[in-house]
Amino acid sequence: MKTIFIFFILSAVSISANQKIYTISGAPEFDRSAAGWLLQKYKFKNAEIIFADKTNIPANALSFDFPDAKIERSGNQTAFESVIRYLKIKDDILNKMIPILRDIEINKWGKKKTEEAPGIIVIHNGFVFSGKSPKEIMKADWQILDALYNYFKKTQKK
Repeated sequence: MKTIFIFFILSAVSISANQKIYTISGAPEFDRSAAGWLLQKYKFKNAEIIFADKTNIPANALSFDFPDAKIERSGNQTAFESVIRYLKIKDDILNKMIPILRDIEINKWGKKKTEEAPGIIVIHNGFVFSGKSPKEIMKADWQILDALYNYFKKTQKK
């Protein structure tokens, strides 16, 4: 399957007079979907995902998750962790999700350390292999993230 590199643009609609736009580079990976989920859940509730290639990124875009971006990874962080750091989110439930996202994104080829990671990878890849659009994949990933968040919140799993 060909990998098509696209840019996800997360546009905050009606946030202020100066519309804020966040770009996410690359293919729809679960970690990038999780970063977009955080941006919408914790900062821009009315955000709309718009897709464009790198020639169509608006000049006022706040770049995200690629070299020289305003919000970029440092060290061995995931995109998910970078957004948590950037937005200064304090949430114990998200902290319980970080090891799973790290297991999926950073530990790509090693034996998985969390029990949730293998199942999430299979489900995410199922969305990708189904031919869904990048926007549909991201929205489906967001349902997984909502379910995972609610599970940890309800069970207070450690």
